[in-house]
Amino acid sequence: MIDVSVIKNIATLLWLGVLLQLTGCTGLPDHRSDTSRHTAPISELEVLSQMTGKQPDKIDFSGKNLTRLSMNNVDLSGVKFTESYLGFIKLRRSNLEDTDFEGANLHDADLRGVNLRNALLTDAMLRNADLTGADLSGADLTGADLTGAKLERTIFDKSTLIGANFTGANLKRVKFSTVKLGNTLFVNAKLDYATFRDVTYGKSNYNGASMVGVVMRDANLALFEGENINFTRANLRGANLERARFIDVVFDQADLSNANLSSAVFSGNSMKRINLRNTGAVSANFSDSDLSGANLYRMDASTATFRWSKMNNVKAVEAIFESASMNNAQLRDGDFRRARFIGTALISVTFSESNLSEADFKKSDVRGVDFGGARLFRVKNLDDVEGLDKSRNLDSSTIL
Repeated sequence: MIDVSVIKNIATLLWLGVLLQLTGCTGLPDHRSDTSRHTAPISELEVLSQMTGKQPDKIDFSGKNLTRLSMNNVDLSGVKFTESYLGFIKLRRSNLEDTDFEGANLHDADLRGVNLRNALLTDAMLRNADLTGADLSGADLTGADLTGAKLERTIFDKSTLIGANFTGANLKRVKFSTVKLGNTLFVNAKLDYATFRDVTYGKSNYNGASMVGVVMRDANLALFEGENINFTRANLRGANLERARFIDVVFDQADLSNANLSSAVFSGNSMKRINLRNTGAVSANFSDSDLSGANLYRMDASTATFRWSKMNNVKAVEAIFESASMNNAQLRDGDFRRARFIGTALISVTFSESNLSEADFKKSDVRGVDFGGARLFRVKNLDDVEGLDKSRNLDSSTIL
């Protein structure tokens, strides 16, 4: 006798096979153009024949299957591909200006050097597509999925990228100019040496991104939140980072001169040799950060927090640390000439070998401070501090 359970298992397997054929098992998530991939594929010859003698705006391949076609260097400007399936298509150096790809699926497409100026790519699927050197000026990529895409040296001028997903994408040396961002995902993306000019940032996610040498001068990044970002040698000169929050971020050799860092949080970050010249950092938090070799010239860090920070070899001439909390910070070999430590908490700070000439310590708390080898020429109000008798290695002969 035939086992009924065996028959049931065979029937189940057959049914699953049918389902896989119907759904198209590609490993990609469902997309609104997925139904297009199950229609009869169109050949290059059919595409060209349908284009013959027609105006571009009259050519419509919406909902068609154009997978794996190879049509490099063709003019498809103004053509409609709404919700079409164009997976693995090759359109290198083609003219796709004003082309409509709304909801289309272009995963793994070869679009190197294409002209996509003013193209409509809203909700398009461009996962793992290669757009190296493409021109996307004026293009609308609202809600587009570019996860893992190659976009090195692409141009986004007056483009809309609201809700676009660039997770894991390569955006090295990309140019963003007059671009609209908002809820845009750059998670784990490579943005090294990218340029941002006149960008509307909105609330976007850069967690885990590499942004080495990125140019974001005068950027409005108020309330920005980021984790594990590499801003090494980044240019954020004049940027507004008010109440921004950075966790485990690298700012080594970055330029934040003249920036607004009011109430921003930089605790636990690497900020070696950072340029904070003339920054406003009132109430900012730099606790546990490494600012060794930083340029703090005329930085206003009133009421800021530097507890347990490393600030060795800094240049802090005329810097303002009034009412700041700097307990247990390391400030060895620094240049603090004419700096203001008025009302500052300096408990157990190390000033050894630093130049404190003409610095003002009025009403500061210097209990446990190490002044070993410090230069105290014309230091101000050191007799009007708390805990001077409990400081260490203070050589009265250096106070002239």
